[in-house]
Amino acid sequence: MKRFVAAVIIFVIALTSAIGSNVLVKKRIEVLTDDTQALIKAVVTKDEDTVREKLKVLIESWEKSDTILHMFVVHREMTEFELNVYAIEEYLNGGDWELIRECSVRMQEALTHIQHSQKLSLRNVF
Repeated sequence: MKRFVAAVIIFVIALTSAIGSNVLVKKRIEVLTDDTQALIKAVVTKDEDTVREKLKVLIESWEKSDTILHMFVVHREMTEFELNVYAIEEYLNGGDWELIRECSVRMQEALTHIQHSQKLSLRNVF
């Protein structure tokens, strides 16, 4: 009976940890997604000051989320997102709006992929 109780306790701890980490990642990704969508809206208007402001907010959100996401998310998607964030900053200095738009769309796609890959589902387990 003691072994059964110990197994149940370990299972509950593992399940609680999995759900907790999933919720934490989901919240961080939602914040980053909202900030990315705000950036995309600003890019469409081609207002450089607004884009810089939204990019600054996005970078701050990214820096807050970076450490936590590195614990739970595949680094390749995170690297892709981060490279595009900093590429936008460089493209703003050059005024290349087409590349800025392309990078912002890639960032949104990377976040969508991270969000789908982190969902608790049988598809992601197997």
